[in-house]
Amino acid sequence: MSKAFFSHSHVEAALVHAVADRVGRPFVTIDYTDFYVADDLLSAMDRAVRESSIFVFFASRSSLKSLWVNYEANEARFYQALARIRKVLIVLLDDRLAAGDLPPWMQRSIFMTSTAPGPIARRVRELVDELIQDEKQSFFVGRATETAALQAAFVPPDTTRSISLVAVRGLPGIGRRTLISRVARDTLRYQGILTVRVESGDDPKALAIKLADLVEPVATADDSLATAREIEELSTWAAIERLSKGLEEAGNLNELVVMYDEGGLLDNEGVPRTEIQPILQEICRLDRTLVAVLVTNRRPNFRGFDLLEDIPIVDVSFLHPKEVTQLLAVLARTRELRLSKSDLAALNEQSRGYPPAAMASVKLVETYGTGIVTRSMQSHYQPRPLTRYLKELKLDSSERRLLRVLASNSPLPVEVLVSLGGSDQAVIGALTRLIDESYQKLESSRR
Repeated sequence: MSKAFFSHSHVEAALVHAVADRVGRPFVTIDYTDFYVADDLLSAMDRAVRESSIFVFFASRSSLKSLWVNYEANEARFYQALARIRKVLIVLLDDRLAAGDLPPWMQRSIFMTSTAPGPIARRVRELVDELIQDEKQSFFVGRATETAALQAAFVPPDTTRSISLVAVRGLPGIGRRTLISRVARDTLRYQGILTVRVESGDDPKALAIKLADLVEPVATADDSLATAREIEELSTWAAIERLSKGLEEAGNLNELVVMYDEGGLLDNEGVPRTEIQPILQEICRLDRTLVAVLVTNRRPNFRGFDLLEDIPIVDVSFLHPKEVTQLLAVLARTRELRLSKSDLAALNEQSRGYPPAAMASVKLVETYGTGIVTRSMQSHYQPRPLTRYLKELKLDSSERRLLRVLASNSPLPVEVLVSLGGSDQAVIGALTRLIDESYQKLESSRR
């Protein structure tokens, strides 16, 4: 697992722990919580730095004077030279500090200036996710048409115009935010996206509170509650102004805000809800390129609304069959699965252009085997989730027969097993249950 090692002075302990909580403790090592063996403190710290892929240095006047922090930094420099530490993030906690105040080897690192745990945690998590994606190979196949359309929306050919708001429509899970993130990064150099979910009943104050919790220096639960109360006391227009400043602050952090519709953005006709209209109009008044992106399930209807009619709308549709085939082939290769053209065609038909379905199909093949999955699709047999029936699973006579054959002749193609007798559905169902039983026994032995 990719982990981040946090190097800091005890003076910044509260902030650092707040960042760690937001990143997720499984992804973070902090000396306070992890080095608890007094007589082996140095070796424990060495091991923690050595086993981390990311070194995060919280730079302040205090940390630069700390002998302990300097020791950690020297260890990190050594392991960076060995390419074990792959990314170094410097968080400047004092705006009087600059890159030149740090050791020369740190001056080539990634820098950010913030004292708010939210932005720092997101930057750390982005680095963690990047390494995890590198290890697991996250794929982005096709989308040439949508990519070109979104690039044109982000940067219109008429450079005298400033587009601050873009809408992206498509089904959930189809890849809207992945597309936005990649195009925003490649076209406008945003480091990532910041999702604000617009739920039913949300008004300007509710959205201002959500965004403030993400971009403002809110370190503790008490700080968050105080900020929420402060915003609740504002007038509607003051809350919209606070929200606008939050959007611009996200831009200063190189993050693009995505307003994700969860029932509070558009009505059933695609018309912006009454509470949301002034927010969208205020965003369109901002003289800044691309402040936010709307992500919706239905196509927005902006007709008749001042400033909103010029908002570009980009549709993200199902993948083309050729793109699905390519995605399936790439996923199969990473899992060292051998899929024929007919196998890919069967999986393609089942996926119906929906990326999550393609990924699920390959996972099923990895678990159950190509023959079972492709034939189960033809016979409309759908394996039930393991947790629902493993405890009730008992072997019948046909399953015991299959086990006897496989015990002395394994492996055998599923076609051969079907030829031994019985219908496709019966044999496939028996094989699926046997595989599930094997997984259950394996997990039991591990426990």
